Amino acid sequence: MKFFRKIHLWLSVPFGIIITLICFSGAMLIFEPEITRSVNSHVYYVAEVKEQPLPMEDLMESVKSTLPDSVSITGVTVFKDKSRTYQVNLSKPRRASMFIDQYSGEITGKYERLGFFSTMFKLHRWLLDSANPHGEGLKVGKLLVGISTLIFVIALITGVIIWWPRARKNFKRSLQQWMERVLERTSCGRRHVRFDLCPRNVVDRSDMVVRLVSLGILCRVWRGTHTQIFRTAERSVNRRQSPR
Repeated sequence: MKFFRKIHLWLSVPFGIIITLICFSGAMLIFEPEITRSVNSHVYYVAEVKEQPLPMEDLMESVKSTLPDSVSITGVTVFKDKSRTYQVNLSKPRRASMFIDQYSGEITGKYERLGFFSTMFKLHRWLLDSANPHGEGLKVGKLLVGISTLIFVIALITGVIIWWPRARKNFKRSLQQWMERVLERTSCGRRHVRFDLCPRNVVDRSDMVVRLVSLGILCRVWRGTHTQIFRTAERSVNRRQSPR
């Protein structure tokens, strides 16, 4: 057990700083759509809501007239909110789109990520590494994110190993006490559910979600590696199922 304690401590301290930066930048990116629409409201919202929008063919012709021959329209997103402009998705560059006022036919702008969120995205994925993440060669920032996430998973697992012997004895008793508190008799003699109560052990082990998220990040960072693993596993299954 002392061995696992040392691993848990010495892996968590140095790599915890990197994980904190990754988590912080990821939390900022969650609010990107709302903040972007608020800052650039003239792009995402129409000037005036009218009874009927213009025909879709006319709107698409207006967009096509502004595009080069190498770029085509791949789709249109129509929102339930009538005050939202139509989002016209383009073939390139990646995730490119334009917005058009469906009532006036005016192109209000194109999708542009705010500078703050561009920095947060680079910090979240590559720790601000300036190298092209999609090019050839070693990507130090991307590699550090993958290694830190892997070590973070190991630290979580060792934490469970350290925690379980001590909590195993109290878990059953804690769960029974919680069930007694959940079903309480009211003054009318009826039973009702108390959602504000939760067993302490269950709350303490909510890091199971964090483990699953961490594994998802690993698959995202090392996409080529996990794809090869899945393909190898698929070949092995097919080989076993094939008739001899």
